[in-house]
Order: sequence, then structure tokens, then C-alpha cells
Amino acid sequence: MRLIKRCFAASVGCMIFLSSGLYADTDISHNWNAEGEAAALAVFKATYESLGGTWKESAFPSTEDSQASAKTRFLGGDPPIAVQGVLGGSTAD
Repeated sequence: MRLIKRCFAASVGCMIFLSSGLYADTDISHNWNAEGEAAALAVFKATYESLGGTWKESAFPSTEDSQASAKTRFLGGDPPIAVQGVLGGSTAD
């Protein structure tokens, strides 16, 4: 029973230590440039930062530009954490 308590305490300690990395730096690629879209994205940003994360984003004027940048970054080994885009078409390539 004592061993179980020690293992449990150790696992809880590890979870607390490792959970500090859950809110790492972000890198979001999108083309939400309209006033309403930017306001909605600001809510996500504020919430993420209030939880301890660091928000970084790349805004593009069009879906094509956003997807082209994301493809280049994927192929280069440095993909963004999240990409706003449409599946299929040129994205499937």
C-alpha cells in the first residue's frame, strides 16, 4: 500500500511538472482579416494568453497565400501549430 501511495504521488508530481508545457508558444496561420473575424480571433488570443500561453500569428490577405505559406513551412520542417484553410484541392497535393 505504501508503494502505491508513493507511485501515485510521483505520477501526480510528474503530471504537474509536465503540464506546464501544455501552453507553449503558438504559431497560427490564417486569413481572418475582416473586422468580425479579427474580433473573434482576439477572443481566442486573450483566452489563450490568460491561461499562460504565448500567442504568435501570421495573417495573410487570402486563403491561397495562407496555404502556400503553410505548405512551405510543412515541407521545411517548421509547420505552424494551426492553419485555417480548406481541405482538398491544392491542399491535398
